[in-house]
Amino acid sequence: MAQLHKLKADKLGSVRSRSVLLTVGAITLYSYSVTQVQFNIDSIDCILGLTRILPASFWLALILLTSAFAILCFSSEGNNYLFFLQWSLLIVALWLTPFIIGGISVSQPCIAVAFSHFGTTEYIVRTGHSTPDMSFYLNWPGGMILGAVLTEILGINRPDLMLALTPFVLQFLYLFPLFLFLRNSLGEDKINHCWGAIWVFSLANWLLQNYYSSQAIAFVYFIFLLAILSKIAFWKENRNVLIYPLSLILILSCLTFTHLLTAIVSLTIVLGFRVINRIRTYALLMIGAVLIASWTMYITANFFEWRLPYVLENAFGITSLFQSVSVIGHTGSNAYQIGSLLRTLSVIYFLIIGFIGIILGLKSKKKIHTDLTILIILISSGIVTITLALGYGGEILVRFYLFSLPAIPYFGTKLLNNKTGRPVFLVILLVALPLHFTSHYNRQAGYITPSHVAALHFFPNHMTQGLIINDVKTELWKNQEKYTYVRLPAD
Repeated sequence: MAQLHKLKADKLGSVRSRSVLLTVGAITLYSYSVTQVQFNIDSIDCILGLTRILPASFWLALILLTSAFAILCFSSEGNNYLFFLQWSLLIVALWLTPFIIGGISVSQPCIAVAFSHFGTTEYIVRTGHSTPDMSFYLNWPGGMILGAVLTEILGINRPDLMLALTPFVLQFLYLFPLFLFLRNSLGEDKINHCWGAIWVFSLANWLLQNYYSSQAIAFVYFIFLLAILSKIAFWKENRNVLIYPLSLILILSCLTFTHLLTAIVSLTIVLGFRVINRIRTYALLMIGAVLIASWTMYITANFFEWRLPYVLENAFGITSLFQSVSVIGHTGSNAYQIGSLLRTLSVIYFLIIGFIGIILGLKSKKKIHTDLTILIILISSGIVTITLALGYGGEILVRFYLFSLPAIPYFGTKLLNNKTGRPVFLVILLVALPLHFTSHYNRQAGYITPSHVAALHFFPNHMTQGLIINDVKTELWKNQEKYTYVRLPAD
């Protein structure tokens, strides 16, 4: 028996050693690859976007890193510290590479929009209050208020670096609640599977919502809500612990004045958990509904006075819903439209992974109750999607995919339950690597040049108010309310 334990320990040590060795090789190759990139902004205006200019050594580094992670994930035991290191390196490659090789102006596709959003935060910092009259985004000011607090604490005067690094930082904010949700759902004895699911989540999360915005901050709250719901649902001894429903009420309160759609989806998920008796109280539903209804009627009444007729006209419009899918581009260059098609294929790719996991789970019936409970997340997101349809806007199907992201990797880990599925899981990870890059980094329209970054500081440095011709494209991040857009006569 002692000899058997020694053999197992030696085997495990060998697995860890190989994983560490491959990780070191990946770090070395990645460091070398980023020095070899010949970057200019025109190079991403093509079908493959950033993928085209990344050298072979970059992709080899990611293959080594993924292999290092996989052999440890497939072993009988894992190492959380090594898993975290490998995942952190993946996040650096996915989210910091453009910043490293191209600087702030090309750090993310939505950097220009992020500057505009920061303008609402700057207003709160400067005036000490929030008003929807300044921007309709401030009908739900929670995210911008949080940003204002952090801006004051960190002493940020120029938002360039903060906005450039926000997508990278967001991945780490997602990590903790996501890990809790997966551990509660998969079980404490499936830590390796938890990290496998986190890896899938990170590759699947290429969406452009990962920038400085209320949606991104609300998504952090959303994952925390799933973590707490899963704690109550799958750990029966916690059902009568008061701290958990109080935490859910706090999160629903934060969501109510941060992002309306996320609040509605979250409340629908809570309703689904109550219907299948995973939570036992109706009070939580009533409190959440009162919070959202009260905020909508009394705080955002002016916004819905002009928006509600449009919402009601298009609600339940399934035809309009599919016509408005913003994942697929209908205008722009051929390269842009093909890039949009690649993003659509990426969504389908990961949804198929989740669907295969659902089939495998239903077939094995080992954790059928947990699987059906997690399925509630997908169903609830789908119900809200179909209900709101075009009334919310053209991005509604993209938002459905966003809210489905925590559930998709849970089902994807079903492939890890047997040895024949593990090679398939590794192939899935490897294929997802270029999909992430082609999906996220091929939109030149969202990037700005270094000269554009300099122009963004012209108004704050030289003016405090004025008129701006509508045809002049600029993203004001300071004194937004003191400028008026005017349109020149056609002649």
